[in-house]
Amino acid sequence: MLAIGCGRVGYDPRSDAVDASLVTFDAAPIDARVEPSDAALDAPSVVEDDAGGPLARVTFATPVRIDALSSETPDVDPCLTPDELAIYFASDRAGSRDLYVSRRESLDAPWSAPAPIAELNTTAANETDPWISPDERTLYFTTNASGTNAIWVARRASADVPFEAPTMVALDVANACCATLSSDELTMMFSAVGPLDLYVVTRASVDAPWSASVAMTSLNTIDDESNPSLSELVVFDRGAADVRDLWIADLATSETRVVGGTDVNTASDERDPWLADGPGRLYFASSRLGQHDLYVAERN
Repeated sequence: MLAIGCGRVGYDPRSDAVDASLVTFDAAPIDARVEPSDAALDAPSVVEDDAGGPLARVTFATPVRIDALSSETPDVDPCLTPDELAIYFASDRAGSRDLYVSRRESLDAPWSAPAPIAELNTTAANETDPWISPDERTLYFTTNASGTNAIWVARRASADVPFEAPTMVALDVANACCATLSSDELTMMFSAVGPLDLYVVTRASVDAPWSASVAMTSLNTIDDESNPSLSELVVFDRGAADVRDLWIADLATSETRVVGGTDVNTASDERDPWLADGPGRLYFASSRLGQHDLYVAERN
């Protein structure tokens, strides 16, 4: 399976390498909507009942709000380091949507007061959807600084120094957002167009240009699909603009279903999933208390 940073998922002990036969791409240019028969990625069919398949066993306990990270404004888009000791997210607490980071000493320790990533935040635009590399030296995020949503990337020499000036990621599709990458940064999944759909691109090296975008047509529906994680399992949100649920897909078994568990998905808006390896804790944003806060749910 593909090794990833933000959005890492792993519900079994299989190796961290992908079987290339499970992921294929079409070099043809993308359309905003592509019929399933033209699918470039052999993604899963939808399964919404409780019948078989490994995803039926991926369920979670009642989510708990992360109070230390909550504010009186929306807090969304969690992305953690693989050890879950640093969390990057977006918040409106300073007036516009900006990027923040919080840290803790251990999984049982409290989170520090969130600190703005000042060198990337602007007052004239929104910054959101962070993806942080495992070594915390590369940060992809969404901003509308150019007038429309676009994915940008910022790099730094080490995790304890500020990021250098960000640059826009060159893609062949407009209004791109919500990037998640493999840990080697050679594969990127993201959302684009309206209604939102999922796309994937690849490149030969971190200095090479990205390939033509490929629509994940077997995951895309008439609803919005957004905020993906990238792995053998794909976790994302699906629904209307303001009311979504968390979904999970297994490319190896051709299975897709709503994420199971006690009160994970509610009548409110659940979005922005991030799923940890090993213990499999699920982090996400939910508006169940009236505005979006960050939550965590333990794997059953």
